Amino acid sequence: MVSQKAVIQAFERLYHAYHDKRFTKSLNFTKKTEQDLLPLVRNYLLGYFDYLEPEVATRVTMGKSSRIDFMIDNVAVEFAVRAANRVGNNLKADKNKNEVKKLITYSDHSLLILFDFRKNVSHLEVMNTLIEYRNIPSLGRGNHHRYPFTVVYFFRNEEGELCGIPRRIRVPKRPIALREYINLTEQQEKTAKFISRRGIVACEYELGKPKQVYCVEVRIESDKLTIEYQDNSGKYYQFKGNSITGSDRYELVSSDNSNDKAIVSVFIDEDEKITIEGTLYEDGEEKGWLIEDE
Repeated sequence: MVSQKAVIQAFERLYHAYHDKRFTKSLNFTKKTEQDLLPLVRNYLLGYFDYLEPEVATRVTMGKSSRIDFMIDNVAVEFAVRAANRVGNNLKADKNKNEVKKLITYSDHSLLILFDFRKNVSHLEVMNTLIEYRNIPSLGRGNHHRYPFTVVYFFRNEEGELCGIPRRIRVPKRPIALREYINLTEQQEKTAKFISRRGIVACEYELGKPKQVYCVEVRIESDKLTIEYQDNSGKYYQFKGNSITGSDRYELVSSDNSNDKAIVSVFIDEDEKITIEGTLYEDGEEKGWLIEDE
């Protein structure tokens, strides 16, 4: 069986080749559209893997069928490209709703591969695009089975380096508040009062746009929540506090400045992944705060 990692590595190799003058010679693949590249990618994958089937029919809902770009053994792959000379951003989540619908209805491994051929793409822009894929499109009425998928964004950063960032998009049946999670686990005689996570990705927003992305450490003990991190400048922060009585929210205060605070809600999905959402009040500024377990 082909692994999802092997498929990602194949597309990474192809993305790098499209930027290698020794390979491209007089051809400029970075100005090609998705329609231009699909036949070339099909030939490349056919030589790379033992089993490849393009344009595989799939049923998205009871009354709607579609086709998946590539089926590589047991891995379903959808492919999207943003050419270097195109203004519109067709890599955004709202432009790929149909692709996402196909992937979340496939029960095995599924990938959405994004090729961005522009130069000087910022890490913040990429993270913002990936976060938007958390908003899973509706499949309409009915009790649909939905499954997680992975988005991999390949881009050329501001230093000219070729990068690829994967993000696992979970499709939880019902995210629950932390308090409800603890109550459930207590009923099941589990010791779930202490939770500790490191390396969780946090993003600060202002006016709906990401301003900083960094990793945090989260500790939850009974009704106490602690969040520690270093920002992009290397400055250390610690916010801690207790849950607000009668609610599922927490009020946190900075250990360095009591005027810096945060009001957040904590959720845990069926895979026990943590999501923290709320508002950060720092240096007199109000910012959105999203912390999400990968």
